Amino acid sequence: MVVPDLASAIVQLLGTDGLGRTSLPVAIQTMSSLIGVPFFTQWATVDLTAPACPLFSLHLSNALRLVIQ
Repeated sequence: MVVPDLASAIVQLLGTDGLGRTSLPVAIQTMSSLIGVPFFTQWATVDLTAPACPLFSLHLSNALRLVIQ
């Protein structure tokens, strides 16, 4: 599932370790106005050998949907 919302998009470039792992810690604020609000995340990886998108050499992940409860 892809949910494009460029008005609220954030781009963060991250490097990986030797095993291809990375992390991006995100703090969630304790605000009652965020309860029930869905957040979506998706990431892209660069693959110069066999990209899914030859124009930009990218692979896109599935989207992840998070809802604060």
